[in-house]
Amino acid sequence: MGASKQDPPIPDPRYSSGPAPAATARLTRPGSWRSTTGWTLQAEVERLRAELGKTRQVIEVQGKLFALLNQLATSSETPQDRGEQ
Repeated sequence: MGASKQDPPIPDPRYSSGPAPAATARLTRPGSWRSTTGWTLQAEVERLRAELGKTRQVIEVQGKLFALLNQLATSSETPQDRGEQ
């Protein structure tokens, strides 16, 4: 079941002449795969940056809240609560 002399050889893409079709697509050509993907990825990056900014603000507020609650807890302790007599 080997290849007969009549069967053409199967081309190896590593040795083909010329660039692959995806490599020839231009980013500026509307409707091209790369153009669409580029816009999609850019929108995703912008969305993630906005989410990261919100997350950083939440962490900052949580840190301030922790410090405030800690301050309130220590200021309301009595000497007996601290183990002093």
